Amino acid sequence: MAKDRSFSAKTSKSAQEGQRVCQQCGEAYTNVKVVQSVKKENSDHWRFKEKIVAMCKCNEQEYYK
Repeated sequence: MAKDRSFSAKTSKSAQEGQRVCQQCGEAYTNVKVVQSVKKENSDHWRFKEKIVAMCKCNEQEYYK
């Protein structure tokens, strides 16, 4: 019989395998998507810039403005 594994058990195992740790604060990095709205210069249209950054306790104030 196969071993029964829940989804939360699978994700917690995969999250623990590849954790990177900040050298300054010792916290694990969390990947966060940052979205910025930018208005085009030559028209009244808005554009969204998206990027994924690694965030920890040290640099979270940079992105939470």
